Amino acid sequence: MSGFIILGIDRSGKELYVANTSPIIWTSERKDAKILSTKKSAIIDLEEDFIFLSATITYTDLIAIEIAEYKNDQEIGREKYL
Repeated sequence: MSGFIILGIDRSGKELYVANTSPIIWTSERKDAKILSTKKSAIIDLEEDFIFLSATITYTDLIAIEIAEYKNDQEIGREKYL
């Protein structure tokens, strides 16, 4: 896998991955994560559902939303979005 994925981190450090955007659907399996071709497209997808994401952070155990970049199935970078 190469590309960008969106993930959430909960209070215990567990990662959840976005399997679909608009509406956002979460999965516990990285293999089921939606792969985006660019960081910009990941940001655009997140901005479309920003109010939902803000509520998710407020009312669930998720404490962060991040965008991770993968190349040849290896994570090469990560940036906090929310």
